[in-house]
Amino acid sequence: MRPGEKHAAPMAAESEALWIAFINNEIDLSFTMLRLSEADGPEHSARTMAKAQRGYASAKHFLGQVNNSAVRKSLQQRLDELKAALDKASVALEDQRKSD
Repeated sequence: MRPGEKHAAPMAAESEALWIAFINNEIDLSFTMLRLSEADGPEHSARTMAKAQRGYASAKHFLGQVNNSAVRKSLQQRLDELKAALDKASVALEDQRKSD
């Protein structure tokens, strides 16, 4: 065993756990921003929605850091739910703009 190999596996597991926590936090924050955009007035909704979309993009970007397939699948499901909610809210925001 080479020096440092003994600590490589625990460090990799810790790193993955941190990525998982980060991605979950990005998804949670994006859902929160989405709810805020729905509660904001029309002048702020678009900016808040953009923040939610950036959080989605960030979480999706870093999903590849998760090696555990079951966890990755679970995170992907949450991302899919977030994407559907973002798409629905974007259509509603666009419809609201057209009616104003």
